[in-house]
Amino acid sequence: MGYQKPSLKIAAAAAVIIMGFNAAIAPLGLSWVGQTQQSRQLVEDQLTTLRALLERVVDAETGQRGYIITGDDRFLQPYYASLNTLPENLRTLDQLYATDPVEEQKAIHALRGQVEERMGNLAETIKLRRESGYEAAMKVVSQGTGKELTDHIRESISTQVAGEMSEVIALDRQLVQKAALAVAVSLSGTLLTLVLLTWLFLRMREAIRETEKFAVEASLESNRVEAGMKLLRKRNNEISLLGEMSQLLQTEMSLAEGLQITAEYCHRLLPGTAGSVYLYRNSADLLELAGAWGDGPPTHQTISPQACWGLRRGHSHQKHCRNTANPV
Repeated sequence: MGYQKPSLKIAAAAAVIIMGFNAAIAPLGLSWVGQTQQSRQLVEDQLTTLRALLERVVDAETGQRGYIITGDDRFLQPYYASLNTLPENLRTLDQLYATDPVEEQKAIHALRGQVEERMGNLAETIKLRRESGYEAAMKVVSQGTGKELTDHIRESISTQVAGEMSEVIALDRQLVQKAALAVAVSLSGTLLTLVLLTWLFLRMREAIRETEKFAVEASLESNRVEAGMKLLRKRNNEISLLGEMSQLLQTEMSLAEGLQITAEYCHRLLPGTAGSVYLYRNSADLLELAGAWGDGPPTHQTISPQACWGLRRGHSHQKHCRNTANPV
């Protein structure tokens, strides 16, 4: 009945492949979608800052206009508020466009110059109103220079906003495509899982048929056949448990939960035995108890890697383990 041992090894290898593939699908899909979402958020921030910049310029104009008409300093409150916030708006805009193409960076630099020129024009007319009166200030305003500057700012921002909106549409399209691709890859992983499980089922069925054939041929050796059937049932139960374990481990869970499930199935796969699973903590250079099964003597919560002969020798060590009360 030695042909069953390779089947168990293949089943274990297939379970590892299934878990590894499905575990890799979710992070890759999230990474693809996350990169596009970050790019889209950057464009949204650019649009928000551009609109806020135009609002600050309009607020400053409103304050200037009210002050020139009335001569009352209270009307300058929006102007001073914009004067305080505009530098930060411009710095934010420079940072948001730092990784954009050179053409867009040049456009933002030109927009900064237009805003600074307009704010200088507003400051000049406010000073003229304060020092020379209404008529002198209105004479400068009526020349239309300030209006032209504001119109240029509006046009520059509108052009930039239109370009960013087109980019948002393109990024939304990419987001949908990448999400669809992630779903397709996930479905492929599920199909692969079904294929592997089907293959395992066929291997199990083949093993059963082969066992029945041996049972007929060895009918005169009833004791041997009975022992072989018992062993076969045990192996089938082990394969079934491995299949259950692989299905559970395919679900999204933490490492600690995965180790706990592994320990639970070790108890069922290895009845009458006791053991434990340790997880190496690199930062503390310790092996930390992550799961245990059976009714054996208590084990240490943590052990040093140097205390484990299996780690020191580089292969299993079955002589004696000083971390338990009894020999391994």
